[in-house]
Amino acid sequence: MVLDLKFDEFDMLFTGDLEGEGETQLIESGSLRNYDILKVAHHGSKNSTPEKFLEITSPSVVLISAGVNNRYGHPHQETLERLNKEKRTIYNTQHQGAIHIKTNGKNLRINVLQKVGISDII
Repeated sequence: MVLDLKFDEFDMLFTGDLEGEGETQLIESGSLRNYDILKVAHHGSKNSTPEKFLEITSPSVVLISAGVNNRYGHPHQETLERLNKEKRTIYNTQHQGAIHIKTNGKNLRINVLQKVGISDII
């Protein structure tokens, strides 16, 4: 399941468990645009979120949902390196726990709920 959310000036793409082939199909569809936030596909697996996908979506914030010490080793180091190339802000549930996003369509606030009192205003 892929969810493309637009609310006023705020854009977010949730890629769920999409894998490489699905991301390629999205690229080829021409439906992608720039997003403020990208929820990284398939827990940040090795073949998820290819360079071309990042170039097109150009997110300033990326979210990775992966369990601590998961048996698959997600997120993969190569994926993290791709995400870090453009100095994106990365939130990873392994480190920050639950991630809460709030927007009025113009301003954005991200709270990490595992560590009380920590928030970023972007």
